[in-house]
Amino acid sequence: MMFVNFDLVTSQKTGEKDRLGNDITKNVVKRVAKGRFTEWSADDVSLYGRDLTSSARKLLTNQVSKAEAKQASHVVIDGSKYKVESVKDLGRWRLLVIKGYRL
Repeated sequence: MMFVNFDLVTSQKTGEKDRLGNDITKNVVKRVAKGRFTEWSADDVSLYGRDLTSSARKLLTNQVSKAEAKQASHVVIDGSKYKVESVKDLGRWRLLVIKGYRL
């Protein structure tokens, strides 16, 4: 298995507001962890549809707690930013469905 390093990033309020009264947030690296990409199965494609499975990836890790994974707004892997779409708790492991542009 090949593991990759990734940054788990959360949005944190700065305490300031913009002209419209919205909170201004900044991205903070919560944790640097290791995980691996997993493949989409035929069942996943039929369940989620081709639209999601063609543009999203699955990241499996055991170094991030469920609470940390749920708070994450995105992950950064090798300079590429991926939005966290969903988090699934698999006991000891966390499965993050992440979406981003694939080159």
